[in-house]
Amino acid sequence: MLSPMDPRWDSDALTVASDTARLRRYRRAQSRWRETVLGLPPGESAPARNVGSRLRTDAPDSAQWLTPHVAAYVADRLPQAERDGEAIERGRLFGNLLSSQPLCFNVFGQLAAYPNAAARLLTRLLDQHVDRVDDVLVEHTPPAAKATLGDRSAFDAYLALTIDGAPAFVGVETKYTEPFSATKYRRDSYDQVTERADGWFVKDAARAAVTSATNQLWRTLMLAQTTELQTDAGSGTVLVLCLDDDPHATQAVDGMHELLREPDRRLRRVTFERMVEAASEEEDLRAWAALFTARYLTL
Repeated sequence: MLSPMDPRWDSDALTVASDTARLRRYRRAQSRWRETVLGLPPGESAPARNVGSRLRTDAPDSAQWLTPHVAAYVADRLPQAERDGEAIERGRLFGNLLSSQPLCFNVFGQLAAYPNAAARLLTRLLDQHVDRVDDVLVEHTPPAAKATLGDRSAFDAYLALTIDGAPAFVGVETKYTEPFSATKYRRDSYDQVTERADGWFVKDAARAAVTSATNQLWRTLMLAQTTELQTDAGSGTVLVLCLDDDPHATQAVDGMHELLREPDRRLRRVTFERMVEAASEEEDLRAWAALFTARYLTL
């Protein structure tokens, strides 16, 4: 519980000196949510260094989750994901209010609870008729794709769908305030996947995609291509879910569009603002959309 000794959510004592002006605004939004909605004190990012957008280790496990549906999804999904070796970071998941990993659970955990409404929402966002949502897995790498790429690439969320009567899937890359990784990874397996004659990429795409602006999204697209070609998951699309004012996501998507044979089919950028606008049209998602807006979009 909050103590009179805790600094207010907007205190400079809870900021991070290296933050950009944009990041500082979003961090303060999470600090405000922590204090005024959750009623919890700030947590530590380092010994004796409290940050407004963090929770203490003794905070309730439910503190991160917008609804009981999301909390139930996390309780069910987390043991399975950890058993399968997925990229779950518990400290980040339960302690970092600013992280995109709990945000991803807050989106897709809710959609998993209302598959019919989720199908209608995805129909609007993807401009394809989604018959139904068959499965929702936050933090997932299809095993066949993992073996081919030989790395730790993963979808932030994986949606198994039926579109126009046929199997399909969407691999989601979720960004809140974090930029795409700037590290330039390249392996022989990446070149082999990218240069497949029946693949998603134009000729010599690997040479351009390896740059820091597009490297992470390139790996996500390779993961999706491999999932499509080596499993029975059906036709695939990568969806980048991000803030409207995210320059890094826009740059990455624009850069990879130039390297894809069917860019509009294979890669979509959807903003959180557009997502909650569409979700507000669904009775089962309306209250959740309002909570999401209050926490993540109201600065």
